[in-house]
Amino acid sequence: MQCSMIDHSLELAAGPHCPILGRTYDLKSAYKQFGLCEEDRNLARIAVNKPGSKVPILVGLNALPFGAIGSVAGFLRISFAIWWIGVFGLGIAWSAYFDDYSTITRPELEASTHWAVTTLFELVGLLYAKEGPKAPPFNATFRMLGLVVDLQMIPYKQFFVTHTAERRDELKQCLEDIVQKGEITSKEAER
Repeated sequence: MQCSMIDHSLELAAGPHCPILGRTYDLKSAYKQFGLCEEDRNLARIAVNKPGSKVPILVGLNALPFGAIGSVAGFLRISFAIWWIGVFGLGIAWSAYFDDYSTITRPELEASTHWAVTTLFELVGLLYAKEGPKAPPFNATFRMLGLVVDLQMIPYKQFFVTHTAERRDELKQCLEDIVQKGEITSKEAER
C-alpha cells in the first residue's frame, strides 16, 4: 500500500518530485493492549503445561491471546480503525500491517506528522515504541516489514524497495539448505 501511495504521488507530480521521508511506528505488545469483554473473559481458557505436573492446567485470559483466530480478526478491526482515523481524520499518508504503521511525509511536515501519529495513539490509549531501534526518526531510507524503502531518488521519480540484510541472509540460507537437501517441502516453497 505504501508503494502505491508513493507511485500515485509520482504520477501526479509535474516535474521533479518533492523529497519524502518515511518511518514505521510500532505498537508495543499490541495484542496485550486489548482486553476481553467480561462475557468472553469468563469463557476463554488456554490449556498450558504446568512444570512438574503431567496434567495441563486451564488459565483464564484478560487480553487477546496472540495468534488465536478470533484475536487476529479482532485486532485487525482495531488496526484498520486506527488506520482509517489517521487517513481520513488527520490526513496521514500511512499504511497499517497488524501493529506496524508505516508513514511518509514531506520534510517540512515531519514534526506535524509525528505529532498527529503519536497524539492519535495516545488519545486512544495505545502504547508504541518511543525509543530504540523500533522508534527511528523520519528518514529518506526506512525499514518497513522486513523491507527497506529508499526514497533518496524521489526527486527524480524513482524509489527502491529491497529486503533487509537480515531477510536476505535468511532467504540465502533457506535456499542453500534446499539445494543441499535436493528437495523442497511445501512449507519451504510458500516461504
